[in-house]
Amino acid sequence: MKNNKNYGLFTTISMIIGIVIGSGIIFKTANVLRATQGNVLLGVMVFIVASFSIIFGSLTLSQLALRTEEHGGVISYVKASYGKKASGVFGWFISLIYMPTITAVLAWVSAVYLLMFLNVNTTLEVQIVLSILILILLSLLNILSAKASGYFQNVTTAIKLVPLIIIAIIGFFYTSESGILTHTITSRPLSGNGLMFLTAIGPISFIFDGWTIATTVSGEIKNPKKTLPIALTIAPIIILIVYVAYFIGITRIINPSEIMSLGNDYIYVAFNRLVGNVGSKIALFILVISMLGTTNGLILGSSRSINYLANEDLIMKSHKIKSSSDKIPVRGIIVSSFIALCWLIIHYGTLKFNLLDNADISEISIAMMYLLLICLYVKVIQLKVQHEIKGCFKGYIFPFLAIIGSLIMFSGSLQNQYFIFYFTFSVLILLASYVYVREKS
Repeated sequence: MKNNKNYGLFTTISMIIGIVIGSGIIFKTANVLRATQGNVLLGVMVFIVASFSIIFGSLTLSQLALRTEEHGGVISYVKASYGKKASGVFGWFISLIYMPTITAVLAWVSAVYLLMFLNVNTTLEVQIVLSILILILLSLLNILSAKASGYFQNVTTAIKLVPLIIIAIIGFFYTSESGILTHTITSRPLSGNGLMFLTAIGPISFIFDGWTIATTVSGEIKNPKKTLPIALTIAPIIILIVYVAYFIGITRIINPSEIMSLGNDYIYVAFNRLVGNVGSKIALFILVISMLGTTNGLILGSSRSINYLANEDLIMKSHKIKSSSDKIPVRGIIVSSFIALCWLIIHYGTLKFNLLDNADISEISIAMMYLLLICLYVKVIQLKVQHEIKGCFKGYIFPFLAIIGSLIMFSGSLQNQYFIFYFTFSVLILLASYVYVREKS
């Protein structure tokens, strides 16, 4: 593979949209409504506020993307901003906790909806076994061909937008006389703890997450200094529009209280009402394909992060893992998939014993990621102070709003009863990585 510039503007935008818009908006909608006690307008408001993190975060990171062509995405941005040791610490968190926890959860969700499509009522153990098979097959796809993986990403991105757009259009434009709508948008008052709605930030952080992963393949993007900033600007806006439209649309088709009681099954019920049993099966098939595309994008991104760390000699056994930049990082794919597999087993334990209630293993790691990204936003402000960035919006306003967005996302995780344990574990990983990279240097 002599020319490793596999991804153009459309593929890069597709990758961001494809990773972010996935199963999250489908299987976390019920969680959001539970947190807002069925208040749809409040849910929309939380969506919009939370979008600050991705929209202004993307606009801010695009300034750093303009200044490097190194592989590694945000890890390489940390290196350019704070040095090799800092990039190693950041990279350990991304590669050992952040990306693999999300990959594990999405592989499981893909399995759940695939079994739903096949109309198979089965056990959690069977779901986990199928999740493992999905991880293996998608890893093989990435090993065999980066371009095939990229094409798969494009196709699944286009496919996954179909059910979301259908729901949005029907929800907005069909009238109650059509027999489809069951109610209008509700703004019912909150009962009990008025701050309960803050727990919606946790699932919404999952719904919006993944946009930074596309930066990990910056070295494989055609003309990255031009392409990546454009993609990081366009994709988040599209994502917010699609999410809000879908959220409003689905809550006009099915009553929020019904969505909360149905859980993940609500989407099947929605399409069954709209287009009958056959149509709902087609919709489920589309959803399965879209979720596989999201999982594929995560495997693609996480393997590049591992390979970057190996090439920088920032992880153990680097010489056995690293691949040259003009080759598919086969060992990186294998290692990253193995780490995701380990987290999948942990995810199984949390589900089996109901340890995380209305959350999963990925939500706190996502919140931690937003907290760490603040370091990069501060760097952009510093570049503005040093007159390396022109424009008040690019140098001050965008990073300031990105910082606010990150703090909002992080605050959502504070509502989780297990936050302190997961936070402590994350800090221990950061400390261990610091000790390792310090000794290596």
